[in-house]
Amino acid sequence: MTGKSSPWEAATGAIDWDWSKSIFTASYAEKVRAMKRDLVRGEVAAMTRQLNIEEQAMSAMKDAGKIAGNIAGTIISSVVGKK
Repeated sequence: MTGKSSPWEAATGAIDWDWSKSIFTASYAEKVRAMKRDLVRGEVAAMTRQLNIEEQAMSAMKDAGKIAGNIAGTIISSVVGKK
């Protein structure tokens, strides 16, 4: 498979994007840079998916932390409020 629909087509300039938000994408980008080549479309798609997955996970963890904090605050205030 070649041409514009090929996952092996070079994604010119994508290696210069900021991949540092994930240890996995940052590490992979560094390895590709060391080979002095650009990423291909398939790699960019996979790395972008990885960043999205990690971003969603971090958002869910923040939400869970807020919920846990609210629950703890409610418990503490109800315990402290009782005598």
